[in-house]
Amino acid sequence: MIISLSHSQSLVRTPDLSGAKYLKQLILEGCTKLCEIDKPIGPVENLNLLNLKDCKNLQNLLSCVYSLQMIINLSGCSKLEYKLEEFGNLCCLEEIDVSQTTIRQSPNFCFKF
Repeated sequence: MIISLSHSQSLVRTPDLSGAKYLKQLILEGCTKLCEIDKPIGPVENLNLLNLKDCKNLQNLLSCVYSLQMIINLSGCSKLEYKLEEFGNLCCLEEIDVSQTTIRQSPNFCFKF
């Protein structure tokens, strides 16, 4: 299942997606008023793409986001509060884009081979 709410200009908070058991991709690109992901986004073990590109007012992420295993796009999230200790949980992350953010220090990832 793919849910795209891209460019939803009035979206301030994410809807409760905890019942979306088969959610594979959540695309919120360009939701410029989105300020936090504060509701469950379904079982994250199935989620392989979280696209938050250009969510310019995004400040907080749920801690479960930091356990994603595939692709996270945070490019352009210029107000995102960076918590180095939470990024350390991204053991299986395949790709992360933090360009045009306040993140200047590389997270200490743990790698599994």
